[in-house]
Amino acid sequence: MPSAPDGAPSPQRVVEVKHGKRKVDIVVEGAATVAWLMEEIFTETGVLRKHQKLLCKGKQLVATETVDAQCMFKNGKTTVMLLASAGGGGAPPPPPTSGQQALAASRKAKFDAMVAQRMTPGENACGPPGESLEATVASRVVAWRSTGIVGMRELGLRTIPSEAFAIGPKARVADATANAIAAVPRRVAEWSNCAKLHLGKNKLTLESVDWEALATLTSLTHLRLDENDLVGTLPRSVAFAMPRLEVLALDGNRIASLPDDEEPTATDSVADDDDAAEKRYFPALERVSFARNLVTRLPDAFGTCVRLETIDASHNLIAEIPASLASAPRLRALNLDGNKTLKARGVPVTFLKNAVALDRLTFHGCDVEMETLRESDGWQTYDDRRKKRAGKVLESRVLLGDAAFDEGADVERRKRH
Repeated sequence: MPSAPDGAPSPQRVVEVKHGKRKVDIVVEGAATVAWLMEEIFTETGVLRKHQKLLCKGKQLVATETVDAQCMFKNGKTTVMLLASAGGGGAPPPPPTSGQQALAASRKAKFDAMVAQRMTPGENACGPPGESLEATVASRVVAWRSTGIVGMRELGLRTIPSEAFAIGPKARVADATANAIAAVPRRVAEWSNCAKLHLGKNKLTLESVDWEALATLTSLTHLRLDENDLVGTLPRSVAFAMPRLEVLALDGNRIASLPDDEEPTATDSVADDDDAAEKRYFPALERVSFARNLVTRLPDAFGTCVRLETIDASHNLIAEIPASLASAPRLRALNLDGNKTLKARGVPVTFLKNAVALDRLTFHGCDVEMETLRESDGWQTYDDRRKKRAGKVLESRVLLGDAAFDEGADVERRKRH
């Protein structure tokens, strides 16, 4: 993020984005553009940038101009209204095109080069070249304490600075996205009131995260661990020890399985709790995404999540949808694109019939034969819900997105004889 014109550290401000009943706080530093803000909104809400219309004080924001030029901040905070046109209202995004994948790879290469340039062996560097870690962190501590938002994005960090943990219970949001952080230590428990923890695009492994300490953050509503080096099975504590967790992002790792509602093992941190039996499986979860992993099955326990609305399980190794998933009363969007082992027989009739809120089911790039699905007993029930959603899109008279009438699978696939 650019520095202030006089060379002083960029001040941190907060943009409160209102989208219906939801509110999302986004930290802004320096001369951030509205285009940058829109990318952050997509990360937080799943609303594609092309479907976003941002209003501040009744005036539509221009993407190419800065946030400061169009919004008035009072006590370091401003409010922006997000209006989402059809096709981008928070449903799982379609799989990235080859062009998008190339762009993402290019950006990652540039970031890796930046980190390599900023760091020297044995140092934990951050900030512009030539500026010490101590100077950069010291310039931010006052803002961290006053706002409760510990902003550390793209600083080239290898570890989380001790000064950040010293904020303690005052920390409401901790954002260390896009660094080279290799561990989450026990001191993370000092952020006892933290609601949002963003650690995406780092170098974390399952072994380098202190899950027991992380599980003490009972106020946590958002946890982002996407684009790390997580390999294997996610610990049970993520599902059972975070009672307020609403959004979980695990995309772009090598996770093989997610915890399910089964007997705990001796190594699980919640196994020794006296009230472990009373803990519920993801009691507040609304959105979960684990695209581009190695997951082979959806947990049966997802069906017990009473607030779960969106699952992005695209580009994994899933062969079937568990019938129990139909019991999730608010589940409306399930993205299974790119699960090449998924066939029509892996889509249970009872799931199509009984998932009462489901109106967005996609499996592009799978081996699903649409002719077979259309002939199944449950398809018509699901299809009626899908068409009802499309009808609402027409009635709203907003710009139609590509997903408005998407049947969910590749039309060219045919039943094999």
